[in-house]
Amino acid sequence: MRLSTTRVELGVSALPRPKHLHDWLHKRLYFLKGNLRFVLCWPLAALLGITLAWSTFFHNLEREKIQIGNDALADVSIIARNHASHAKRTIDSIDQILLLIKLQWEASGGTLQLESLKSRGMFPDAMPFNVSIIGRDGIRRTTTFEPRKSAPYLNVYDGSYFLVHKKAAADFLVIGKPIIGRITGKEIIQYSRRLVDQNNQFDGVVLVSVETAYLNDDYDSITLGRNGILGTVGTDGQLRAARIGNAMQLAEPSFLTSALPLPSNEDSALATSTLVDGATSFLDRRNRYISWHPVAGYPVVAFAGIDEEEVLAPYWQRRHDSIVNALWTTLSILLFTLLSVGYSVRLVWRRHQLELARVAHRVASESGSEGFYLMQPIKDDAGAIIDFQITECNERGASFFQRHCNEMIGERLSVLYSATQLPAWRSMLLAAMKTGEQVAELTLSKGTKGTKGTMGRQRIVHVKARAAQGNIAVTLRDITHEKELIHSLERRTQEDMLTGLPNRAWAATFLPGAIGHAAARHSQLAVLFIDLDGFKTVNDTLGHAAGDEVLRMTAKRLLEAAGPHTHIARFGGDEFLVILENVEDKAAAAQLAQRLIDMFQTPFLIDGNEALIGTSIGIGLYPEDAGDAETLIRHADTAMYAVKMGNKHGHNHRTA
Repeated sequence: MRLSTTRVELGVSALPRPKHLHDWLHKRLYFLKGNLRFVLCWPLAALLGITLAWSTFFHNLEREKIQIGNDALADVSIIARNHASHAKRTIDSIDQILLLIKLQWEASGGTLQLESLKSRGMFPDAMPFNVSIIGRDGIRRTTTFEPRKSAPYLNVYDGSYFLVHKKAAADFLVIGKPIIGRITGKEIIQYSRRLVDQNNQFDGVVLVSVETAYLNDDYDSITLGRNGILGTVGTDGQLRAARIGNAMQLAEPSFLTSALPLPSNEDSALATSTLVDGATSFLDRRNRYISWHPVAGYPVVAFAGIDEEEVLAPYWQRRHDSIVNALWTTLSILLFTLLSVGYSVRLVWRRHQLELARVAHRVASESGSEGFYLMQPIKDDAGAIIDFQITECNERGASFFQRHCNEMIGERLSVLYSATQLPAWRSMLLAAMKTGEQVAELTLSKGTKGTKGTMGRQRIVHVKARAAQGNIAVTLRDITHEKELIHSLERRTQEDMLTGLPNRAWAATFLPGAIGHAAARHSQLAVLFIDLDGFKTVNDTLGHAAGDEVLRMTAKRLLEAAGPHTHIARFGGDEFLVILENVEDKAAAAQLAQRLIDMFQTPFLIDGNEALIGTSIGIGLYPEDAGDAETLIRHADTAMYAVKMGNKHGHNHRTA
């Protein structure tokens, strides 16, 4: 019995005594209440954080999409402006031909024979246009069309251009609407000018019929893609020429299902860009970023378009990958939250919270792409800042110098950077101390001090320095790849892929600057417009591959003949441009032209075949002939055509 009694006493003593029972229950209820709050609040907080994170995530994705669209609008605006310049040069060259034929016809008293000029090579068969002279009675007097093809269509008295010039009191350029040529069966645009006799009376029309594709031969698939648009439209709303990718589009029936929002006559001086809905505007129903730009001096507007789907394709792939990663991250967080709720021991939970804080700190400070440093200025006895010392950094920042974070603490700026780099870094930090914040792009190269081993190739870093309570907080981000990508894109847009020479776009950018430098130095500048003689024969007899080889060998010969201050570009087709800076006089330019002509006396050897290629060169001088780039090139081009009309294989400065 005594043993049993003892057991009963032990069991009773394990419970709280009656006078302490209230306190014991209160503590237990408080414990349960605290855990209940944790169980309820932590999942709610996690859900709220996830909701905010997803909201921020999609907001950033949308901002990225908008930025890509804005960049595309900026790019297509540049393309449209360049196309407008190309269209102007094209129409200028056509008008030069009209004026040249008009002057020769009127000077010859109406005896000029275009067939004779064509037989002498002025109008090769490969040229995308034909020239005709229409008498006052509407009958074709002479033409570059083959006689057997043009015979049924000798009378063009009903032509709209003929009626316009017949009724007009003065001569001006008429740009017709696209039509199907009665002789060629192809879509053409007719350009014409009025002819007069010795009494200044209407004597007929000089007409150039040009295939519409000629206005759009500057289509670049690298910048416009496979579904880009390039075209021109008159201020009357009539489509003149257009192409989507490599496919030319007929003006009638139009590939447009509704008119593009092109500028009207009142605001045609303005270039505009916008995103056009493909469902309501294009037969292929593809949305495009469209920009248009007026063609100076002509009632024509150039437009260009980039396919939205092609522009956003990389973005959608990144978006998809980001969403997948974010979903996995969210699922991981939710699973982690559910597991965390399962813990009931307060000590384990606290340890878990500390671990979360440690991980979060590590992720925030180390997983980012930016290096971070906190620097303290070091002053001399006079109070002037003579150096900076690192007091804190992250591992990413230390990796720029191939060190660990603890090895960077205490290092000075003068120790980390070489003598060539130190002034730029020191100047930036001093400026930040004065202004509060400075941003710059600086270099880190293998010459940087304080590194273990080599740093490899030179790197470009984006640096941001901010003054805070007497110290400097510095962040570094490696932007070498972005800079290289920008440089690569600029090089690709301004380099001819076949010859490796600069292209027409480069010349359009470089020449105005070169003229500006010549004006500042009061010096002369020469432009040599070079056209190959006999190039078509090589293409026709040996094939286009041989023609490409001739162009590459031509580029090599031109480079060999180039001297100091000489720049060479491929202007298009078999045309090249030589820009000679600091030229002494026109004789020096003529000497260079003759040297180039002499270099082409040696035949080209292509696959065992010899091809004799000559050159016709026109010369334009600044400031004697023109004060701007376009006029200077046009002068040289016209001078070259005068050589072509003569005996070829020569050079000329003055036009006929």
